[in-house]
Amino acid sequence: MNRRALGVVLSGALASAWLTVAVPPALADSPAASPSEVNALVQDVKAHKQMCDKVDSSQEALSRQCANEHAALVARQKRLGVSDETLNGKLKTRGWRWP
Repeated sequence: MNRRALGVVLSGALASAWLTVAVPPALADSPAASPSEVNALVQDVKAHKQMCDKVDSSQEALSRQCANEHAALVARQKRLGVSDETLNGKLKTRGWRWP
């Protein structure tokens, strides 16, 4: 994938992650994440890792986008109350560890 296409894909993924991080106050106190919310988080983490694992610090703009997306995913994980162990258990099939 060329650099421009990767940037467009990362921008879209980042925008999507930011939209899901914003939580209306009424929903902020939800006791637990639903299975569909956890599965959506897992899919987003997998997409993030596929894109960003190959980005190095010499690619400043992409590196910054990946860092911002990572922060948004971690915030979403905390908001949903999903532990690192739970998330890693679902990511284990690809040999990835989070965060």
